[in-house]
Amino acid sequence: MAEIVEDPRRLAWLEARRNGIGGSDAPAVCGVDPWRDALAVWGSKVGLIEAEDLSGNEAVEAGIELERTIGEWYGRKFNRRVTLAEPYVIRRHPDYPFMCATLDATEERDGETLVVQIKNTGAPADAWEERVPIHYEVQLQHEMFVAGATRGVLVALHGGRSLRAYERSLTPEIADTLVKIEADFWQLVEQQIPPDAGPNSAEALKALFPRVEIEDQVPLPPEADDLDAELQRVKAELDTLGARRDEIEGQIKLWIGHHAGGVTPQGVRFGWKGSEVRHQPREAKTSYVRRFTRSVKK
Repeated sequence: MAEIVEDPRRLAWLEARRNGIGGSDAPAVCGVDPWRDALAVWGSKVGLIEAEDLSGNEAVEAGIELERTIGEWYGRKFNRRVTLAEPYVIRRHPDYPFMCATLDATEERDGETLVVQIKNTGAPADAWEERVPIHYEVQLQHEMFVAGATRGVLVALHGGRSLRAYERSLTPEIADTLVKIEADFWQLVEQQIPPDAGPNSAEALKALFPRVEIEDQVPLPPEADDLDAELQRVKAELDTLGARRDEIEGQIKLWIGHHAGGVTPQGVRFGWKGSEVRHQPREAKTSYVRRFTRSVKK
C-alpha cells in the first residue's frame, strides 16, 4: 500500500494557527460559539489538547469541497469580482499579530477590498433573513479587521439550492471590542493562565487536571456557595424537564404500540424501531476516572 503523506503546507498552517486567534477561534473567545468556549481554545493554544481533527466530518468536507463552487457562483449571480484565496495562507494584523485569519475569498468593489466568507448550511433560505448566527457574524468581523477591510459579505448556500449574500460593515466600536476581548485572552495564553470555564470546557479541564495530586480539600472562594445554589436549582429544573420528557415519549410509544412508528396530524413522524445488538466481551484494561461529587457538611 502506498504511503500517504500529508500536505506539508497544511502541517505548517496548523502549527501557525496555534500562534494566534483565527477567525474560527474568535467566536469561542468571545463566548458565542455553540461548540467551543474560551477554555477549549486556550487549551489548544498552549498545547494542552490537540485541535479537533475534522477531516472525517462530512459536513466540514462538504463545505471545503463546495467552497470554490459557491464562491464562483456568487461572483456570477451577483456580478462580483471575486478572488478565491490560496489555501493555507494566514494573515496577521500588523498591530495585533495574535489576531490572524485564513480568508475564503476577497472581492473588489467600488475601489475597496471586501472580505468574503463562504458557508454551506443546511438551514433554509429564510432562516437567516432576520438574524445571521452570531458566531458567523463574529468570525466575519474578526476576518475583516485582520484584513484591514471595513466591508464584508457572508455568502451562504442554503440547503444545497439557495444562494444568499449578507452584507456587513465593520465599525470602530466593534473593532475595539474585538481587540479588547482577544488581547485579554491572548495575554492568558502567553501567561498560561486558564480563562474561566464555559459550557464546552470538559475536555480542556480533563487535560488540565487529569489526576488527583494533592489529597486534601482546597478552600473555595465565597462565590462558590452562590454557584452551588444555582447549580442545585438548575439540576432540579432539569430533573423536572427530564421527567416530563420521559412521560411524553412514553405516551407516544404507547400510541405506536407494535408498529414501527407513527405520524401526527401535522405530519411529524416518530420512529420506534428495533435492532439486534451483539455484545462482545471487552478487553480488560485499567483506566483512571475522576468523578465529580457533592456533599453537604452537617
